[in-house]
Amino acid sequence: METQSPVLQVKDLTKTFEDKVILDKIDMELHSGEVILLYGPNGSGKSVFLNSILGFLPIDSGSITLLGRSIDDHQHLRQHSCIVSIDHQQFMDLLTPSEYFSFLIDVYNLNQAPKLEEALQLSVQLNVGDKWDELISSLSFGSKKKIQLIGSLLIDPIFLVCDEIFEGLDSESVEHVLHLFQERKNRGKLTLITTHLKEYGEAISTKSFEIKNRKLLNITAG
Repeated sequence: METQSPVLQVKDLTKTFEDKVILDKIDMELHSGEVILLYGPNGSGKSVFLNSILGFLPIDSGSITLLGRSIDDHQHLRQHSCIVSIDHQQFMDLLTPSEYFSFLIDVYNLNQAPKLEEALQLSVQLNVGDKWDELISSLSFGSKKKIQLIGSLLIDPIFLVCDEIFEGLDSESVEHVLHLFQERKNRGKLTLITTHLKEYGEAISTKSFEIKNRKLLNITAG
């Protein structure tokens, strides 16, 4: 039984578009040290759910808190959460990976030298170490997601969302990514992963959910 305060708490979340209900009274509590898998086919409402809990979309009713504070506090939300998005990557296109990492380090006032070294080590692990000086716009879909992931790991938020992170990655990269998520889990961080690929992530996940018929179903094994 969970006794600690949740990192993310969603209560009675309802979201509609043009009078069509997309999410209907969703409840969810996620805690530190968890890796959460969220399933659902295209059109099920996964992206709407992610955009709602990260404050990118207004909700019709309900409440969402991160670390006990409403996500309406945008500064608090951005300080403690990151997303690796399946799209909306255009803002990175005119930068190289090294420029992108330096930009994040400056914005978040991180320690420059050790964070750049960490970025380089992660880039080598994920097989994009030779891409540092190439424009991100020229990289493959999978490589762009790796660069986003590395940037998020540099920030090291308590809550990390990865949308379809495994899509476009080779098996070796998938294993490295799973290892990185396991490390976050060991350090008490919360990671939420959406995926169509149910075999990925199950070994390290603590809970599994599915969005189906506008509802959120807990399908955690056992």
